[in-house]
Amino acid sequence: MYLFLGLMLLILVFSGCDPSATSKDDYYKSTKSTNLSQEGIERLHIGSNKYDVTKLFGKPTSIELVSEPKSEYFSYGKSKNNYDLDFRIVKNAVTSYTLYTEKYGSSKGIRVGSSKNDVIKAYGNNYYKRNDTGAKVYGYFDKVNKLNLEFSIESNEVIGIQLLAYDYSKNDNH
Repeated sequence: MYLFLGLMLLILVFSGCDPSATSKDDYYKSTKSTNLSQEGIERLHIGSNKYDVTKLFGKPTSIELVSEPKSEYFSYGKSKNNYDLDFRIVKNAVTSYTLYTEKYGSSKGIRVGSSKNDVIKAYGNNYYKRNDTGAKVYGYFDKVNKLNLEFSIESNEVIGIQLLAYDYSKNDNH
């Protein structure tokens, strides 16, 4: 039961469903760019196609189709309520992924369970911090490669990691 509630909290945190949350767009101009070009999971990166996902991870535990914007979510884990990771696919390309367990990590070795200090030590001080659904979110922008990496942190411990393609066009003036 608690695992399911925790996963639901992570989904809300990373989907931005908290009406009191501050948008990451609000931090774009004031946050310096961090190179995230090496980020990926296993051999997949933002922009990899969905066939690469299934080739590497196999058949998803669950596939959710979303109509607006048209996308697919490929989720992998023990069951439909216990995921290790999921991928958002738009036009057959990976546009984001979220890590929910320590099974996978970032390119710099940060995993669920790592400390906030581990995150800052690995990625540096060019982060923004916002609150979202009861968790603190530490995020990094790669303004050159148009990526956004966020670490959801509770009690000084990473509880989720999300990497996504980020449309800077409405914010970009660098």
